[in-house]
Amino acid sequence: SVKPPPAALSLKLSPPRPNPGRGHARFDFQIPQREAAVEVAVYDVNGREVRRDRLGMLEAGDHTWTWNGRDGAGRNVEAGVFFTRLEVGSRTVTQKSTWLGW
Repeated sequence: SVKPPPAALSLKLSPPRPNPGRGHARFDFQIPQREAAVEVAVYDVNGREVRRDRLGMLEAGDHTWTWNGRDGAGRNVEAGVFFTRLEVGSRTVTQKSTWLGW
């Protein structure tokens, strides 16, 4: 039998689960090729950076990043709307999420 070619990978960031979230929010993402510097940043509705995680080098394929609702200093963030941005090289993709707080 002939196997179909593998589906081409693309840069994707899925909406968070759960959304709205409380306690944690899981973001699944895909990168099309090995990348030396992958980062995830969370911004509030005013565009202020709340948190940045440098994930480093990642292989092509599917990955998951989980946000625990804390800022870069480890403090709980207030309830509200946030934008999570996956940064891969010069490319970015963004997802909106609602955080219910603690």
